[in-house]
Amino acid sequence: MDTGTRGIPDLSVGFHDRASYVELKYQKVGRSLKEICDGAQLSLCHRLGVVHRGRSWVVVYEDDPHQVTVWQPRALFAKLWPRVAGPSDWNKIGTEPMVTSLGEFTRGDVINALNVHGAITISEWSYSIPTLLILKALTGIKP
Repeated sequence: MDTGTRGIPDLSVGFHDRASYVELKYQKVGRSLKEICDGAQLSLCHRLGVVHRGRSWVVVYEDDPHQVTVWQPRALFAKLWPRVAGPSDWNKIGTEPMVTSLGEFTRGDVINALNVHGAITISEWSYSIPTLLILKALTGIKP
């Protein structure tokens, strides 16, 4: 996890002819999402997922409260910079996270929920969340 705001996503996984990307962020107490995210980086993360026929996410581990929020890059961009015009499809997604537990996240249709809500907040920390996202997106296998 990093607090940097530049560069390509931290994780990338290719499977057959698709690739998915995950940018990991650590939000310390007292720091805002805007301080740890950069619009250009979010846009790049989104474009990489589209170009490689995969998916992309930003996973934010928050210190207080101790929770994890998984964002689609375009939803996070729209939340942080609502007045900036993004691609037209960016406006068709919510910007407020759906709150769930890790168990529901593991069993549920995460990809569909992210498409509808734009973000999911999980009420506890788990370092397996990026792995679960990638497995569900690339293979459709339920871990």
